[in-house]
Amino acid sequence: MKNVGILGVPITIGQPNKGVDLGPDAIRHAGLYTVLQNLKAVYQDYGNVQIENKES
Repeated sequence: MKNVGILGVPITIGQPNKGVDLGPDAIRHAGLYTVLQNLKAVYQDYGNVQIENKES
């Protein structure tokens, strides 16, 4: 059995495309938990890191 920790880092720094900060949640909603369950992994989702975007 594998232990897996999930931590999302939604950042847009250096990225001109809109929505890239939605990536961590999109991966979760696309079936990440199902894949981990199929692999018989024990997982804990720690949510997303709160990042203050300060682009200059």
